[in-house]
Amino acid sequence: MPEVLDRPVLATLETALVPGKRSRLSPFVESAQLEVLFGTAPDNEQHVESARAIVGANREKIRRMAERWSRFVREGKDFRANDYSEDAFLDAYPAYYFSVNVPKVQLVLLDLLCAGRLSGDICLVDVGVGTGTTAVAFLDFLLLAGQSCALHGHPFPVRSVRLLGFDRSAGSLRRAEQVIKAYAAALARRIQGRAVVEDSNTAAADIDLLARIQGWATESTWRPHDLDAAPLPSDMCGNLIVLGNVLNELSDRAREHVTASLHDLAEEAVVAVIEPGSQGLARQLMRWRRGLVANGSELTPLVLRSPVFLDTGLGA
Repeated sequence: MPEVLDRPVLATLETALVPGKRSRLSPFVESAQLEVLFGTAPDNEQHVESARAIVGANREKIRRMAERWSRFVREGKDFRANDYSEDAFLDAYPAYYFSVNVPKVQLVLLDLLCAGRLSGDICLVDVGVGTGTTAVAFLDFLLLAGQSCALHGHPFPVRSVRLLGFDRSAGSLRRAEQVIKAYAAALARRIQGRAVVEDSNTAAADIDLLARIQGWATESTWRPHDLDAAPLPSDMCGNLIVLGNVLNELSDRAREHVTASLHDLAEEAVVAVIEPGSQGLARQLMRWRRGLVANGSELTPLVLRSPVFLDTGLGA
């Protein structure tokens, strides 16, 4: 049975994710982003000041990233033609998209949590890893969810997590692994800081949660796979499959392989497909979704609950 968290837990989590209805990155996600892009992580005790100093010391690199992204836009933003092997592009991509797409993924996860579809033992299969956006967003979401549960005395519903990422690009897989390692390192610094300055049951519980998330991050697996060549491997364990910004880049043959992979999912598995919001791509996604559900498969649309603030009074 789906395990739906109490409304106060969900309301607290939503406030942490989108305070004032504005998305934000947690200090751990921001730390990972800065470390991968600039080789330096912010100081835990003075995060904002330290992050600003890092950005200020790297203005020339930021200018080069902006120029690379501007060229990419002028050339038509053809993600399919870019094999993500160029370091300059692998810097520009997370500098521009990472800050936007992490909150986007987390809002989808909030919907799933509200529907009671994130609990127990989760195997996240990330198809099209980009620069580790989905994996980092998922781990950081679980951290916030666990802290919200602890605040309200509610058991954390997730027992274990396995992360498995697939991408055809070796450059994307390498960069995603770097981002996850940097996120795990940020958690490790937080654990060390809490252990040194605090000695209480609350601190011990928080350290335990941080350590669990860190462990799930360090045990993640990244595997090369080209959907043009074959469906996802048959040993894929996923009960939460996320396809992020991949359908618009796939050939017809690759879409057929995605469909075949989804037909073999375990019972109660959840598939989340996240695509750009332009009118054309949104219509293309809905056509693909209708065809997937209508072709005799056992897949069904998931009916999600309304956003938390609509029925709790949070927000205006």
